[in-house]
Amino acid sequence: MIRSVGVAFLSCGIFAGGFALAAVEQKRVRTLRNLLLLISMIESQLRFLCPPVEDLLCSLRSCASLREFSFLTACLSALRDGAPFASAWAASIRKEPALRGLPETAALITALGATLGAVDVQGQLDHCAQCASQLERQLQTAERRFERSARLFPPLGLLLGAFFALLLFR
Repeated sequence: MIRSVGVAFLSCGIFAGGFALAAVEQKRVRTLRNLLLLISMIESQLRFLCPPVEDLLCSLRSCASLREFSFLTACLSALRDGAPFASAWAASIRKEPALRGLPETAALITALGATLGAVDVQGQLDHCAQCASQLERQLQTAERRFERSARLFPPLGLLLGAFFALLLFR
């Protein structure tokens, strides 16, 4: 009896693991989409308002879709404490939980912060466009990976769970 319950728990755990792996890919896609939104908002703000970086951060922080990014609040706090923008931006990006596991993306967003407020508006807009195109490519890759993992990992988890159940029940 106990053996059957253990096998059932093991099977369910491996099956749930398949869903968890697919969820990791889904989170990556959501993060990349929100970063594209961030860059789009930065472009719009720069194009029409040319705000100082502190005002830009306040505006970005107020967007509900960008609330998952704690680096906006951390950067704004460091700015208010007197830190230079580029170093505050880079330090807050390094600590951002949503960008863990995405080193290329983190480097891209860090480089964007180095140009915000440091070059002319056209240079900032050009860099935003370049970042957006690279993020689009990363997003397309992540979406393909998510589609593949969403189809593969849950059934694979089910099969592995059934395999272990048969192996242990013999």
